[in-house]
Amino acid sequence: MNKYLIINADDYGFSEKTNQGIIEAYTKGVVSDLSIMAVGVAFEDGITRLKENSITTAGIHVCLTSDDLKPFRMEYFPKNCFHLFRDIVSGKIKKQKIYAEIKAQVKKAKEQGLSISHMDSHEHVHMFFPITDIFIKIAEEENIPYIRYPNEKIRAAFIKEPVNFIRSFILKTMCLFSKKKIKRRISGEFFGHFHSGRLTKKDVQRFLKETEKGASEIGCHPGSEDKDPQQRDQWRKNGQNELNIFTDKEVIEQIKTLHIKTISFKDLGTL
Repeated sequence: MNKYLIINADDYGFSEKTNQGIIEAYTKGVVSDLSIMAVGVAFEDGITRLKENSITTAGIHVCLTSDDLKPFRMEYFPKNCFHLFRDIVSGKIKKQKIYAEIKAQVKKAKEQGLSISHMDSHEHVHMFFPITDIFIKIAEEENIPYIRYPNEKIRAAFIKEPVNFIRSFILKTMCLFSKKKIKRRISGEFFGHFHSGRLTKKDVQRFLKETEKGASEIGCHPGSEDKDPQQRDQWRKNGQNELNIFTDKEVIEQIKTLHIKTISFKDLGTL
C-alpha cells in the first residue's frame, strides 16, 4: 500500500483574502483539496475563483458556530463549539434546526454546480454524536461520499499546552465513539487540529516523516495575509504563514522524497 495524503484547506468562502490564499496554495503549492463555507461572506467570490481555475469538486465546510457569520435556518450561531454543545444539551437548539441548517448550506453549494466530495465542519463539531448522526443522514441523502474523521494522534509534547491538550483529547474521544458510524473515511491519521492557528513548517515536516501507508489528511487554513481584519480568529490568524508553508519548495520536495502522493477526497474512491 502506498502513502496518500489529502492536504485540505478549510474556510474557503470566509473572505476574499482567504479565497485568494487557498487558490494560490492549491494552484502553486501542495494543497490538494478544499472545503467551502456556504455561509461565508465571500462565498460568491469563492465560486468565481473555482470556475476560473476549473475546480468543479470540493468539500462543504459546515458552519454551526461563529461570531461573524449568519445562519440560513438556525436562529443564531453560538460563539464556539462548547456553547453549541451546551445549547444542544439544554434543548435551546433543536436537532431539527441543525438538520435544516446543514441541508441549506449543502443546497447553496450544489446550486452553484459544485460536486460535493466530502463534509467537514468548523471546529469539528460534527464529531459531537447528535450532530454526527445528522451528518451521516445528510451525506446519504445528498450522495456525499466522505465525512472527515479528525482522529489525530495524541503526542507526548501536547501535554506542554494543557488547554490545547484537553481540546485534542476531547476530540479524540468523540472520534473513537463515532468510528463505527462513519464508515467512509480516511484510513490513516488526521493532522492539524492541535496546531490549528499556529501551524509551523517544522510541524508539517515532522508529520510528513511520520506519515504511514494508506490515506491521511492535513487540515489547514492558508490565507493571503495575516492583517486581513476578517482573519482575526484562532484559525485564520496564521493564514499567510500556512500559505508560505504549503508553497514552500522544501516541503514540496520532501513530499516527493518520501514518495507521498497528494490526492483529493474525490480520489479516495479510485485507490
